[in-house]
Amino acid sequence: MNTDNYEKNFNNNKNSKLLISKDDEEFIAKWADTTLEFEKWTHRSHIRMAYIIINKLYPDKDNITNTIREGIKRFNNKNIEKIVLGYHETITIFWIDQVFDAVKKHIDETLNFEQFIEIEKQFLASKILFQYYSKEYLFKEEAKIKYFPPDLKQVSI
Repeated sequence: MNTDNYEKNFNNNKNSKLLISKDDEEFIAKWADTTLEFEKWTHRSHIRMAYIIINKLYPDKDNITNTIREGIKRFNNKNIEKIVLGYHETITIFWIDQVFDAVKKHIDETLNFEQFIEIEKQFLASKILFQYYSKEYLFKEEAKIKYFPPDLKQVSI
């Protein structure tokens, strides 16, 4: 990501000093209107999307959660023939909680996404949730449609 794009901060939320670039704005717009190329919808992109939405809507966690949930479902529906796992409520809430807590920790810092993810590198490891969830528990049908708390260990904030 080109950090020159940060000369104008697109984060209009007065509750957060974290930065949102022009590239971030373009990315989130493509994701929201489902024109983002499916191949670019990686785990890192999920984290970036959460970072942007959380920063724009912080501290309204209900609005954040609904915006992310509905956006993922809309994006998945547009790309239904390419989807392997599909929408999963427990995984989505787990990652929203993780990124929300990290944003909260850095809320008074002027970090861009690249700086944020450099500090919070653990988010790039998608398998981290298996420290908290057994595969059997996480992939039961009910966990796809309803949030289930971790069964292996509690998430520490």
